[in-house]
Amino acid sequence: YKLSWRDPKIKNAKKIGVITSVYNGIQNIIKCIDSVKSQSIDNVFHYIYDDGSTDKLDFVMEIFSNDPTIKYFNNKKNNGLSYGRNFALERALNDDCDIIAFLDVDDVWENDHLKESIHFLDNKDIVYSRPKIRDLEGNELHPTWVIPSTFNGNYLYQSNFIWISSVVAKATCFIHNKFNQKLTCYEDWDMWLTLYEEGFKFFSKESQTVTYVYNKNTNWGDAGEQYNRMIENHLSNSKTLVIGFSFPNNLP
Repeated sequence: YKLSWRDPKIKNAKKIGVITSVYNGIQNIIKCIDSVKSQSIDNVFHYIYDDGSTDKLDFVMEIFSNDPTIKYFNNKKNNGLSYGRNFALERALNDDCDIIAFLDVDDVWENDHLKESIHFLDNKDIVYSRPKIRDLEGNELHPTWVIPSTFNGNYLYQSNFIWISSVVAKATCFIHNKFNQKLTCYEDWDMWLTLYEEGFKFFSKESQTVTYVYNKNTNWGDAGEQYNRMIENHLSNSKTLVIGFSFPNNLP
């Protein structure tokens, strides 16, 4: 893999913490780190939580042991995706990061992703964008999923149209909010609904600066049960009027 780190970078006063929770991601970790290191702005720190990987990921991470911008946490026990994100998130908050971004290990950012996103945080709390979608072989996909061009809070109850690897948010969003460790899927969807219900402001960025890698072999387990539990909790607690809500027939 050819690295594309950019130097010099544009000066950036805000400290940005990028969160990656990874399990057996040895094939993608260098590309993931490169996405962060190649951002066009500086003051970016990458918090990588290794959730008990068994593929020798820790040996690869030795390459970056002297890099002060990479914070690697190697846990020998597998605790799940939400635990890993929360662990890395807490470290970023403790390090006084002003902005939090998320990047899953198999997704990719374009070089100006953070620069473009933080521009909109002056009057919004969470910025996200529509991703480009490719399969494991790199072929571009054009799914029929409905993705609103602007943020629609009511529709968020019916579809998770916010890809986590596109999200850049003010750190204040996560001081009292963490990913639900009881959920084995849809934990990100649960987080966006929580933030929406608490009044945080979302913004959909027009330019596509994230590539999401779709794996058709992903095992969603008891996705239906997880969804019902998650969404019913939000509907019962929400002060927001949800117009025309109905449970979707097909879940991703």
